[in-house]
Amino acid sequence: MIDAPAIACSGEDTILLERNSIDIKFQDVSYRIPQGRNAPKIILKNVSGIFKSGQLTAILGPSGAGKSTLLNVLAGYKCHGISGTIYINGKIRNMKEFRRISRYIMQEDLLQKWLTAEELMMLAADLKLSNKISQQKKKETVLEILDLLRLTKAKDTMTDKLSGGERKRLSIAIELVNNPPIIFLDEPTTGLDDLASAQCITLLKSLATGGRTIICSIHTPSARLFAQFDQSYVLADGMCVYQGYGPNVVDYLSNIGLICPTHYNPADFMIEVCCSEYGNFTDKLAAMANNQFVTTCESLQERSAKYDLSEFSCNTSHEVSIPFQFKTIIFRMWKQMLRDKNHILLKLFLHILLGVFVGYIFYDIANDGSQTIYNFGFFYCCLVFFLYIPLMPILLYSAMANNQFVTTCESLQERSAKYDLSEFSCNTSHEVSIPFQFKTIIFRMWKQMLRDKNHILLKLFLHILLGVFVGYIFYDIANDGSQTIYNFGFFYCCLVFFLYIPLMPILLYFPTEVQLIKREYFNRWYSLRAYFAAMTVSTIPVTIIMSVLFLTPTYVISGQPLEAHRFLYFCMIFILTAFVSESFGLIVSSFLNVVNSMFLAPSCSVPFMLLAVYGMGFGHVGIPITMKIMMHLSYLRYSLEAVVNAVMRDRGILPCAQDEKLCFAFADPNVFLEIMGFEERNIWVDFGALLFIYVLFRVVCYNLLRQRLSPNKTFRALQLIVRLVKSHISVSR
Repeated sequence: MIDAPAIACSGEDTILLERNSIDIKFQDVSYRIPQGRNAPKIILKNVSGIFKSGQLTAILGPSGAGKSTLLNVLAGYKCHGISGTIYINGKIRNMKEFRRISRYIMQEDLLQKWLTAEELMMLAADLKLSNKISQQKKKETVLEILDLLRLTKAKDTMTDKLSGGERKRLSIAIELVNNPPIIFLDEPTTGLDDLASAQCITLLKSLATGGRTIICSIHTPSARLFAQFDQSYVLADGMCVYQGYGPNVVDYLSNIGLICPTHYNPADFMIEVCCSEYGNFTDKLAAMANNQFVTTCESLQERSAKYDLSEFSCNTSHEVSIPFQFKTIIFRMWKQMLRDKNHILLKLFLHILLGVFVGYIFYDIANDGSQTIYNFGFFYCCLVFFLYIPLMPILLYSAMANNQFVTTCESLQERSAKYDLSEFSCNTSHEVSIPFQFKTIIFRMWKQMLRDKNHILLKLFLHILLGVFVGYIFYDIANDGSQTIYNFGFFYCCLVFFLYIPLMPILLYFPTEVQLIKREYFNRWYSLRAYFAAMTVSTIPVTIIMSVLFLTPTYVISGQPLEAHRFLYFCMIFILTAFVSESFGLIVSSFLNVVNSMFLAPSCSVPFMLLAVYGMGFGHVGIPITMKIMMHLSYLRYSLEAVVNAVMRDRGILPCAQDEKLCFAFADPNVFLEIMGFEERNIWVDFGALLFIYVLFRVVCYNLLRQRLSPNKTFRALQLIVRLVKSHISVSR
């Protein structure tokens, strides 16, 4: 057994003092999940049990047995759909009081990456311990806990640099700051090797010895770990089939004729019995466990109801003043922000670069009276910039807080970067033809897409709703000669829609998709050509359908000419724009992680948007040759030129609803096109340019992916340079 330092249970010099007993008893607890019109799904079926203080209890069972659900119910993490009674020392649980004395350590280690272990512990101490306790005493407490959990050597290490075992112990240490008497843990050994798992369980057992009630779910422990638990609570099909000391399960099962083979892990044998590997004994075992529970309850009647929960109250953040909480939290946020130097430098560089670029695009325009309308466009572009640039990081950080999406991406990228996968290549040719690979992959993609019905319905609803909304904003504007300039604004609004709506989902999901491609590609599942072709084709039907659902109400309600060829051009141009935007997102996210992709892509979109409208209103005068070249580097410009020509050219003189000055200038759409410099533009040239950019972006994306999977010498040299720069920044930090 792995030795661990015993945790002191007496004396005034230690924070982890011995606690009075708190027993948790639950009786006939059930948990149901509603399923609409169908009968509710029952996860827990009248389970009962007692978890005693001073003991380390494990909840075991096969996948889907209800381990995590029972833990969530007992911890108070789930409060709805529950029936039955939960007692604390013989009294019905008061949830408000119970949450003051219990802590729940979840499976994911949610630790701020830019703080050291000691700093994170000190922040926890500041928030959890009373203001009356001095900083010196808090630091002594933190150092003592770090020492007890074998984290002293790692106290100055950033949390994202800790090993899996250290991260798990730090997650436990944070919750020990105010010495809770009840601790719940969801699969604390998941992702740990045998040594780290043994150290973690030994630590928990030492904590339980001090009088705490420690309950954890665990997935098939080794025989050695199984023996360390004072009590094991086994679930099968939502029912309790055993409660008692783990190794005693061998004798328990022998009573019904189930003999555990010699030198066999009792935990594995019990799980196999729960899975009906030796016949269906679940109901019989559940009845035996229920009888055992009744006997145990009778023996504990005298022990219960002796204590008042107020005796066990931990120091909570409510004893710390709100101004002090504010100061501590904002200090933590600022420290993390300032230590992420790469991200700060990237933001500084892009903001300065884009500021200079936007200023140059609109150079001295405010001093030219003939360009007043164009100056209005400058303010609008700045407005769009300050809409998307602050919004995207917030959406990303929300996703991180909900499901650790980004943390998973980054950990996968760091892990994959440690190995040269070409060393493990099997040097085998693909025995399955590329067309068959393509068919199989695209079938998988479509199946996943169609099964995510909530996402499909949400996209359908939003595209229709936004189509109606945009059409209503520009209601019948195309039939009023005095509103021609605003009709141009309608086309630009649609253009911005087809820039960002296809782009943003790609930036979120594709970095993780790259990790899947790596694994399957190097395991010889398919060729990159087959996968890339399938990925390209799989999005076409959905993009076309969603685009048409948005464009149809928008086109009709805004009063655009109801001519089939104009509407067809209108749809074709914007659908192709959506494909190009999607390809641009693939390029960015194929070589960057989610955080940098979500910041870089919207930032790079701003020049595209500015160049799309630069020079409009100049006619053919006053545009330098360098700017003309830059203008045509933006694919959005080709889209805007094409759609304006397709819908507005040769419409004839438009009536004016009001007698305005603008009517004289813009009642004739052909005159408006001449003022904007569009009269000589050919729709099919613009369409061909869009198609060329789409193919170019796809080729670039394909080659970037190929370099991620099988880098050539040039790409490896670039990777080496990047790693050297990163290491230099880390050293200077």
